[in-house]
Amino acid sequence: MKTLVCALALTGSLLAGQAQASVYHSHDSCNISLNYDVTLKQQQLRVAEHDKELYRIEGDKLFVDGKQVPLNAEQQQLIEDYRNGVSAQIPKVITLLDNAMDIATDAVGTSLAPLLGEEGSGKLNEAMANLHERISDLAYHQGDVYYVGASDDSLDEAFGDEFSDDIEKAVMSSLGSIMVNIGKSMMDSDGDSFSEKMEAFGAKMERMGDDIEARMEARSDEIERNADELCESFAELQKLESKVQQQIPELEDYTLISNRH
Repeated sequence: MKTLVCALALTGSLLAGQAQASVYHSHDSCNISLNYDVTLKQQQLRVAEHDKELYRIEGDKLFVDGKQVPLNAEQQQLIEDYRNGVSAQIPKVITLLDNAMDIATDAVGTSLAPLLGEEGSGKLNEAMANLHERISDLAYHQGDVYYVGASDDSLDEAFGDEFSDDIEKAVMSSLGSIMVNIGKSMMDSDGDSFSEKMEAFGAKMERMGDDIEARMEARSDEIERNADELCESFAELQKLESKVQQQIPELEDYTLISNRH
C-alpha cells in the first residue's frame, strides 16, 4: 500500500483496554495509489524513484531522465495543468497525515495513559514520538518544499510491527501499575458489595469509552470527508495524467497515479 492510500485511509482508532493500537483501516471506496516519490518546490514538480529522478516539470517545461523534451503549445499547457493539479493535492496529503497522527496520539494517550503509570506513560509517549518521526521522514513540508515518499511500503511499515511492538512494550512493562490502578478504581466505585462495585466499575469504563468515542468520532468524520475529497481529486488527476501520456510519449513509462490492486 502506498503513501497516498495510507493517507486516505488513516483515521486513528484505538479500543480502550487493548494492548495493541491500530491507527489506520482500509478505505473501501478509494482505489488510487501513488507509485513514485513527489517533491514540490515553487514552480517545480519532481517525480523520482528511490532518489533517482524520473522526470520533472518546471513551469511548462518538461525534463525526462535529465533531458528537456521539446513541447508544442498544447503539450506545454497540458504539462502546466498537470503540475498545478498535483501541486494542489500533495499538501493536502501531508495535512491529512498530520491530522490523523494527532487523532492517533490523542486516542492512544487517552485510552492507555491513565492506566500505565509514570513509567509506562513515558514509554507510550516515546512510541508515539518514534512513529511521528518515521512519518515525518516520509511525508513533510519544510519551507516551500513539500515531499511525499511513495516508491516503497515504508509508511505501511511505520504503522506495522515496530509500532505495535512499541505499544506492547509500554503496556507489558506497566502491568503492575495497570492492575493497581484498575483495582483502586474498582474499590473506589460505588456500592457496598464486591459485585456492586464491579457493576459500577463496568458502567464507569463504558461511559469513559463512550466519551472517548464521541470525542474522536467528530474529528475522524472530518478526516474521512477530507480523504474522500482528496481521492476524488486524484481520480480526476489520473484522467489528466492519461491524457498527458497520450500526448507526450516520453512519460508513458512513468505513471504516477494508478489504481490500487
